[in-house]
Amino acid sequence: ALSLVDAGVCTAAEVDRIVKLTFALRLSSLGPMENMDLVGLDAVQRIHRYLLPELAVNTKPAECIDDKVSAGQLGMRSGQGFYDWSQRDAEQVIRNRDLLIVRQLEVLRELGEL
Repeated sequence: ALSLVDAGVCTAAEVDRIVKLTFALRLSSLGPMENMDLVGLDAVQRIHRYLLPELAVNTKPAECIDDKVSAGQLGMRSGQGFYDWSQRDAEQVIRNRDLLIVRQLEVLRELGEL
């Protein structure tokens, strides 16, 4: 995700939105290995052969992280990071996260997964 932001492919907010609305919805019921089995390991292999050579192999923090830290944009505690926290209620974000996790756990319990 950080490499995509560094390359200018998308913004941090776009990465978060894509993850939240796609594979993150399945993670509570379907792990990454199960998903690969369902997709087909041969398809996963083809995707990896195509994508992996193009992905960054980082040996240091992502440039976008270094840039933000150098600018004093440390995230929620400084009021700015990938998001402008002066316009967001961090406590509400945490409450919403916790509520969603509890709801997902309730569904998993109902399905006999817990």
